[in-house]
Amino acid sequence: MNQFCIFDINVASEINLFNIPPSCEIDNELTIVSVDKSPLNKSFKTYHKIVTNGKTLISYLKDNDIFGLRFHNYADFLLNPSKKVIKCFKRRNTSNETLSHLITDQVIPYALSLNGEMLFHSSAVEVNNKAISFLAPSGSGKSTIAAYFCKKKHQLVTDDSLLLKNRENTIYAYPSYPGLRLWPDIIDNIYSNKVLTKEVSQFNKKRFFNPNSNYEKYLNYSLPLKSIYFINNNNKTSIENISPSDAFSLIIKNIFRADMKNKTINKNEFEFITNVLSLVDLYKLNYEMRYESLEKLYGLILDQSHD
Repeated sequence: MNQFCIFDINVASEINLFNIPPSCEIDNELTIVSVDKSPLNKSFKTYHKIVTNGKTLISYLKDNDIFGLRFHNYADFLLNPSKKVIKCFKRRNTSNETLSHLITDQVIPYALSLNGEMLFHSSAVEVNNKAISFLAPSGSGKSTIAAYFCKKKHQLVTDDSLLLKNRENTIYAYPSYPGLRLWPDIIDNIYSNKVLTKEVSQFNKKRFFNPNSNYEKYLNYSLPLKSIYFINNNNKTSIENISPSDAFSLIIKNIFRADMKNKTINKNEFEFITNVLSLVDLYKLNYEMRYESLEKLYGLILDQSHD
């Protein structure tokens, strides 16, 4: 099996995960195996779906304490939290790049959530040896903002899945892998020089690239989380304070959460988010989604980070 490292865990995988750094560790905390037919049999019942334009993109399934993720037309995954094993069935026309993307950006974060880990749908970058997080739904500009910080030679912490842990009353952010997924026009507008990119998946035209490849070695250690910026798409770029209650509501809507009915996980999740609200600076980031706004946004955040 291939050995990889994502967040702070070692993964043994029969599937090549193209974007995750290799690991030399032999004590694996998660194992991914390939199977010849879907492991999601008739005993699995669908409890949630993501539907766009009348088309089901993802189905969430469950059979007692075992969970399933079905990415329609691409792959099925069985997640067994007690054994920390993920079984993967790839459909015939699914590319290897698509499969790797689904595993790294969806399946592994959901698998970790089943074991009580806290992961936000958030990009994050390093500023002054601390992490700052940009939290919002897909399409709000998280990755674009992170890419601009990387252009300014800040290190990338994560593109879209941010693992957080509370250690001695400090919230720490753990890097996922050294890469961003962006639309080609965004890459061209932010980076005047051509950067080496590759396909993310066959179901959209986003491209993957490592923005720190020309600067420093990718970040492979945790950083204290200084602040969370909740992105609000607006016609004026500015920073405002946000109430803890509004921040709590937005966090709940933007976390990886597979088992929505597990009372123990729900209780721990509530306590963790409550700690985040008291230990981390919280702001609303009004962001006008234009390239010309990025320099102003960068300056506002940098000035605030020195406070």
